[in-house]
Amino acid sequence: MKGIAIGVIFIFLVSSCRKYPQGGLRINARLLLNTEMSKSSFMDLKKYEVNNIDSTDFVSGNGDRELLKSYLRFFKYERDNYYQLKTLGAAELMVSDDEYLQAYNLKTVVPLQLNNGVKLKNVFNPVDGGITWRIIRCRSKELILSADAGGFHYRLTFKEH
Repeated sequence: MKGIAIGVIFIFLVSSCRKYPQGGLRINARLLLNTEMSKSSFMDLKKYEVNNIDSTDFVSGNGDRELLKSYLRFFKYERDNYYQLKTLGAAELMVSDDEYLQAYNLKTVVPLQLNNGVKLKNVFNPVDGGITWRIIRCRSKELILSADAGGFHYRLTFKEH
């Protein structure tokens, strides 16, 4: 009888946990976004969609998807959360309610410049003035974000590198 009661309580707790629309528990975002800098890992950009059209090949100037590996990482430094794009310094990241990410500070008019001269588009902040992303999926090794800005609908899919 005691085992049944514990099982019912466990099922209730798991089913009542806050989840994202396309899967993953809200606690996963806290684990991913609040990692100490020394333990954080980069994420590969797997898909970049604009108005439901796959635009991933346009992120790099030459369409080379190898350049999209280790594109982005999230980390916590002291009290603040940050994101860092490939070959670019850190910018502040605000997280509210485990549902939204707000990207600030980066100018999209200047593409990211890699050492070999290939330019990458800054898809994490595609419009000037910042953007608010909604987390629609966050599992242990996958993050999917969605946003509307500047008359466009954006969707990003990242996988842990």
